[in-house]
Amino acid sequence: MRWTDLEPVQLAQQVLACGYHISRNTAAKLLARAGYRHRSLRKALSTGDVEPHERDRQFRLIATLRCQARARSVPVLCVDTRKKERLGHLYRRGSCYSTDVQFVYDHDYRHLATGILVPHGVYDYHDKEVDELRSFVFRSKDKVWVWIAMNRETREIVASACGDRSENTCRILWDRVPSAYKETIVFSDYWGVYRAVIPSEQQRPVGKETGETAHIERWNNTLRKQLARFLRETFSFSKCIKMHEMFLKLFIH
Repeated sequence: MRWTDLEPVQLAQQVLACGYHISRNTAAKLLARAGYRHRSLRKALSTGDVEPHERDRQFRLIATLRCQARARSVPVLCVDTRKKERLGHLYRRGSCYSTDVQFVYDHDYRHLATGILVPHGVYDYHDKEVDELRSFVFRSKDKVWVWIAMNRETREIVASACGDRSENTCRILWDRVPSAYKETIVFSDYWGVYRAVIPSEQQRPVGKETGETAHIERWNNTLRKQLARFLRETFSFSKCIKMHEMFLKLFIH
């Protein structure tokens, strides 16, 4: 037997039908002893005669072309397709404004669709979001601000810095941003130091209600949830700023 979808309780019942009395815990221990674990499917089998080192050849080519275009100050746009949508009287999640109840079929069979829509997205690959969050080192009076720059499409953290909330720390963050990201649009809040550091033609100050910095705000919440030392009020803290930066880099990478 290579796999089974039976739970320990069901296995115990199957063994009981054969005349052996075991508990759910015993069934679970027997599975563990035999090397069975909860596992998911893994996409690793090749569908063609492609060498492993050549699988990402197209992505290396795209990366090379992108670098060449950036060197010539040519804009780089990414075109991607989203999940296909079936058209017709089929159920979809969400709600909309209407003057009456909208009725759809009770089943979402493919043949009931009147067509299939393939949404396309076109976006600048390197647009960024920047933000800063408050924490402290050693004691609550010693505030340390964590500055983050994020690629809004890939969610990659491209630069980070720790320090005060002044222009100097913002400039350290900007200097750490890779050159490929220096010429793109930067979305931030209305904190004044951004205007002094980021070129005005690139900076886009926005409010939280616009949703333009939602990705980095969500990342900040994830950071605080995973590492208690970055909470505003916590009993877990770093003893020095060097340790603070080290834990931040470990979380990012």
